[in-house]
Amino acid sequence: MSFLEDAAEFKTDAGTLVFRVRRRFREEGVTEFDVSCDLEAKFASYLPKSFIGTFYRGDLSRFANYLEGNCGFSALEEEAVCSFPKVLIPSPRPFLTHGLEFTVRAMGGDIYSWSEGELNILFLINCGPSIEGAANSYFGFQSCMALVDLREFCDSIRKVENEE
Repeated sequence: MSFLEDAAEFKTDAGTLVFRVRRRFREEGVTEFDVSCDLEAKFASYLPKSFIGTFYRGDLSRFANYLEGNCGFSALEEEAVCSFPKVLIPSPRPFLTHGLEFTVRAMGGDIYSWSEGELNILFLINCGPSIEGAANSYFGFQSCMALVDLREFCDSIRKVENEE
Protein backbone atom coordinates (compact mmCIF):
# COMPACT_ATOMS: atom_id res chain seq x y z
CA MET A 1 0.00 0.00 0.00
CA SER A 2 1.44 3.38 -0.88
CA PHE A 3 -0.55 5.62 1.52
CA LEU A 4 1.11 5.55 4.92
CA GLU A 5 0.78 8.37 7.43
CA ASP A 6 0.42 11.23 4.95
CA ALA A 7 2.93 9.71 2.52
CA ALA A 8 2.71 8.58 -1.07
CA GLU A 9 5.22 6.41 -2.90
CA PHE A 10 6.12 7.20 -6.53
CA LYS A 11 7.57 3.78 -7.42
CA THR A 12 9.58 3.33 -10.60
CA ASP A 13 12.07 0.79 -11.89
CA ALA A 14 14.86 3.21 -10.87
CA GLY A 15 13.65 3.51 -7.29
CA THR A 16 11.02 5.28 -5.20
CA LEU A 17 10.33 8.90 -4.43
CA VAL A 18 8.51 9.11 -1.11
CA PHE A 19 6.28 12.17 -0.66
CA ARG A 20 5.71 12.85 3.08
CA VAL A 21 3.62 15.73 4.30
CA ARG A 22 5.94 18.23 5.94
CA ARG A 23 3.37 20.86 6.89
CA ARG A 24 0.06 22.25 5.80
CA PHE A 25 -1.16 25.78 5.56
CA ARG A 26 -4.87 25.00 5.44
CA GLU A 27 -6.14 28.56 5.06
CA GLU A 28 -3.83 29.18 2.11
CA GLY A 29 -4.50 25.72 0.67
CA VAL A 30 -0.80 24.82 0.60
CA THR A 31 0.78 21.46 1.45
CA GLU A 32 4.57 21.07 1.64
CA PHE A 33 6.14 17.67 1.16
CA ASP A 34 9.55 16.34 2.04
CA VAL A 35 10.35 14.17 -0.96
CA SER A 36 13.03 11.59 -0.31
CA CYS A 37 14.83 9.96 -3.23
CA ASP A 38 15.18 6.28 -2.42
CA LEU A 39 16.77 5.18 -5.68
CA GLU A 40 18.46 1.92 -6.55
CA ALA A 41 22.08 1.90 -5.28
CA LYS A 42 23.66 2.41 -8.71
CA PHE A 43 21.56 5.61 -9.22
CA ALA A 44 21.50 7.02 -5.68
CA SER A 45 24.44 9.41 -6.16
CA TYR A 46 22.85 11.18 -9.13
CA LEU A 47 20.12 13.05 -7.24
CA PRO A 48 19.81 14.85 -3.93
CA LYS A 49 18.69 12.64 -1.03
CA SER A 50 15.60 14.81 -0.64
CA PHE A 51 13.91 18.02 -1.71
CA ILE A 52 10.82 20.01 -0.76
CA GLY A 53 7.78 19.97 -3.03
CA THR A 54 5.01 22.51 -2.56
CA PHE A 55 1.49 21.87 -3.81
CA TYR A 56 -1.27 24.44 -3.88
CA ARG A 57 -4.99 23.70 -3.58
CA GLY A 58 -5.97 21.46 -6.48
CA ASP A 59 -2.38 20.64 -7.54
CA LEU A 60 -2.39 17.12 -6.08
CA SER A 61 -5.52 16.09 -7.96
CA ARG A 62 -4.17 17.89 -11.06
CA PHE A 63 -0.99 15.76 -10.74
CA ALA A 64 -3.03 12.55 -10.39
CA ASN A 65 -5.24 13.56 -13.33
CA TYR A 66 -2.14 14.27 -15.43
CA LEU A 67 -0.66 10.82 -14.76
CA GLU A 68 -3.93 8.95 -15.24
CA GLY A 69 -4.94 11.06 -18.23
CA ASN A 70 -1.72 10.15 -20.02
CA CYS A 71 -2.64 6.51 -19.51
CA GLY A 72 -6.13 7.04 -20.92
CA PHE A 73 -7.74 5.95 -17.64
CA SER A 74 -10.65 8.32 -18.08
CA ALA A 75 -11.59 6.39 -21.24
CA LEU A 76 -10.93 2.86 -19.93
CA GLU A 77 -13.29 0.61 -18.06
CA GLU A 78 -12.02 -1.80 -15.43
CA GLU A 79 -11.11 -4.68 -17.76
CA ALA A 80 -10.85 -2.78 -21.03
CA VAL A 81 -7.91 -3.61 -23.29
CA CYS A 82 -6.15 -0.97 -25.38
CA SER A 83 -2.79 -0.28 -26.91
CA PHE A 84 -0.93 2.68 -25.46
CA PRO A 85 0.98 4.67 -28.14
CA LYS A 86 4.76 4.64 -27.91
CA VAL A 87 4.75 8.44 -28.15
CA LEU A 88 1.80 10.23 -26.53
CA ILE A 89 1.99 13.34 -28.70
CA PRO A 90 4.91 14.95 -30.52
CA SER A 91 5.50 17.43 -27.69
CA PRO A 92 3.75 16.16 -24.56
CA ARG A 93 3.05 18.80 -21.93
CA PRO A 94 4.79 18.17 -18.65
CA PHE A 95 3.24 18.46 -15.21
CA LEU A 96 4.86 21.31 -13.27
CA THR A 97 4.37 22.18 -9.64
CA HIS A 98 3.33 25.77 -9.03
CA GLY A 99 6.74 26.54 -7.48
CA LEU A 100 8.61 24.63 -10.23
CA GLU A 101 10.29 22.32 -7.69
CA PHE A 102 9.95 19.43 -10.10
CA THR A 103 8.47 18.48 -13.43
CA VAL A 104 7.10 15.16 -14.67
CA ARG A 105 6.53 14.17 -18.27
CA ALA A 106 4.71 11.07 -19.48
CA MET A 107 6.87 9.61 -22.26
CA GLY A 108 4.80 6.64 -23.48
CA GLY A 109 4.22 3.08 -22.43
CA ASP A 110 1.93 0.09 -22.84
CA ILE A 111 -1.48 -0.47 -21.26
CA TYR A 112 -3.20 -3.85 -21.31
CA SER A 113 -5.81 -3.30 -18.57
CA TRP A 114 -6.34 -1.16 -15.48
CA SER A 115 -3.84 -3.31 -13.62
CA GLU A 116 -1.38 -4.34 -16.34
CA GLY A 117 1.12 -2.18 -18.13
CA GLU A 118 3.55 0.62 -17.48
CA LEU A 119 4.10 4.27 -18.15
CA ASN A 120 7.53 5.66 -19.01
CA ILE A 121 8.09 8.73 -16.81
CA LEU A 122 10.63 11.54 -16.96
CA PHE A 123 11.03 13.08 -13.49
CA LEU A 124 13.23 16.18 -13.12
CA ILE A 125 14.09 18.03 -9.90
CA ASN A 126 14.88 21.74 -9.84
CA CYS A 127 18.38 21.93 -8.36
CA GLY A 128 18.57 25.72 -8.65
CA PRO A 129 20.89 27.87 -10.72
CA SER A 130 24.57 27.01 -11.18
CA ILE A 131 25.52 30.61 -10.46
CA GLU A 132 23.58 33.62 -9.27
CA GLY A 133 21.44 35.04 -12.03
CA ALA A 134 21.50 31.88 -14.16
CA ALA A 135 18.43 29.83 -15.03
CA ASN A 136 17.53 26.88 -12.85
CA SER A 137 19.03 23.51 -13.72
CA TYR A 138 16.93 20.34 -13.57
CA PHE A 139 18.32 16.86 -12.99
CA GLY A 140 16.46 13.59 -12.76
CA PHE A 141 15.71 10.26 -14.33
CA GLN A 142 13.54 8.50 -16.86
CA SER A 143 12.11 5.16 -15.84
CA CYS A 144 9.04 2.96 -16.06
CA MET A 145 6.22 3.00 -13.54
CA ALA A 146 3.83 0.04 -13.28
CA LEU A 147 0.21 1.06 -13.69
CA VAL A 148 -0.71 -0.58 -10.38
CA ASP A 149 1.86 1.63 -8.62
CA LEU A 150 0.74 4.69 -10.59
CA ARG A 151 -2.87 4.16 -9.52
CA GLU A 152 -1.85 3.68 -5.86
CA PHE A 153 0.22 6.87 -5.97
CA CYS A 154 -2.69 8.81 -7.51
CA ASP A 155 -5.11 7.47 -4.88
CA SER A 156 -2.63 8.39 -2.14
CA ILE A 157 -2.10 11.99 -3.20
CA ARG A 158 -5.84 12.49 -3.60
CA LYS A 159 -6.33 11.25 -0.02
CA VAL A 160 -3.73 13.75 1.20
CA GLU A 161 -5.47 16.56 -0.70
CA ASN A 162 -8.88 15.57 0.67
CA GLU A 163 -7.52 15.87 4.23
CA GLU A 164 -6.80 19.60 3.72
